[in-house]
Amino acid sequence: GTTWWVTYQAGSRQVRRSPGTHNRRIALDLKAQVERRLLLGEPEAPEKRSLAEYLEEYRASSQARKRPRTHATDMARLEDFVGAIHSDCLGDVTTADVSRFLDRKVNRDGIGTTTVLRYREILHALFEHARRLGSVRENPVSPIPRPRLAEREPAFLRPEQVDQVLE
Repeated sequence: GTTWWVTYQAGSRQVRRSPGTHNRRIALDLKAQVERRLLLGEPEAPEKRSLAEYLEEYRASSQARKRPRTHATDMARLEDFVGAIHSDCLGDVTTADVSRFLDRKVNRDGIGTTTVLRYREILHALFEHARRLGSVRENPVSPIPRPRLAEREPAFLRPEQVDQVLE
């Protein structure tokens, strides 16, 4: 009545994966297939996961590490991305998809450079988390350059403000 899990070594790391079955024979067959591929030197194929499913997993990780308001803003941005992207699978998202999404946000919604940077950073964090967990091979956001923010002029106190501070 329980779901089986298989554990195997992929290089120097231990991988624990569920084939999503209650059948022990199917789980052992999956393990044998993976071990055979590893012995032949074939790279392990990342597990196919839907964007919506992965977003729910990332939500828990984000909530544990961020302040509530930051977490809520980041999740709204990620949900906006998931709703706008045409790929259902996490591994099918390309750099071109992310770039088109950011371009649409600038051209259609008129977001500024700082907001583009925030979108890029949260998308990069999502895919970097997926890469560390083995769900994608590479981060599709990494090749997209960070937008350059305009330098702010330093703020100086006016003479009357200096007098107020000294009083």
